[in-house]
Amino acid sequence: MRNVILRKKITHRRITYLFQWNQTNHKLFVSDPSLHDYAGSLWDFLERVYRDDIPHHLFSRTDFGRASTMRLSNISKTDGANLAYRLANEGLVKLESSSELLKLVKKVTGSSTSHGSVLSFLLNFDPNSVASEIPVYSEELKLTGHIDLLRLRSDATIQVLDFKPGLRDVSMLLAIPQVAAYGILLGRLIPSVREHIECSLFNTQESITFKPDLLETLGGEMSSPFLEEKEKTHRLHQSTLDSLL
Repeated sequence: MRNVILRKKITHRRITYLFQWNQTNHKLFVSDPSLHDYAGSLWDFLERVYRDDIPHHLFSRTDFGRASTMRLSNISKTDGANLAYRLANEGLVKLESSSELLKLVKKVTGSSTSHGSVLSFLLNFDPNSVASEIPVYSEELKLTGHIDLLRLRSDATIQVLDFKPGLRDVSMLLAIPQVAAYGILLGRLIPSVREHIECSLFNTQESITFKPDLLETLGGEMSSPFLEEKEKTHRLHQSTLDSLL
């Protein structure tokens, strides 16, 4: 059966994102009675994105933070490795070097390992992938972002994923706040799926999986400030951080 993939270019802050939605994959989940409610709620949101029925102006506001710039800071490589081990031991993160997703990603070789190529590959060949480059936002939190990839699973989990080809090991751990924020934003936009959301960072070799509320756990442990932005001109407001935590 041929994949029906809808595509739409969305430009925010002079950056163009290619929103893609594999409706063929998504319909299989919507048609399952046990998954209809949560898959259907996500369908309604993605349909609004495709119709341009979202507040695009929020992404241009200079008083809004960007989830993509959120990082754990002030952590040495040794401390980061110890933190990763402890979080995994406590069941708060899952570290993997072999999974269904990673096996698929490893099939993309050579020049095709670019960010866009990997996302397009997964949307075409992974039956669980339903959409890529999805805009998410919250006027209350003054925060916006773009989710790399959304996957659905038969256990009613919505996976919020971010592809990090340039990060390995501890560097992946430092990006947890970014993807946790994506999960929080999606849960606020679709409250009915909030408990189903799971976040993952992945590259061609490994993945880190966790729940969005891990951000709260880390916020309680790290010395302040534990988040930093790569772009100093768009510093995250403290009120946003307080709301997230």
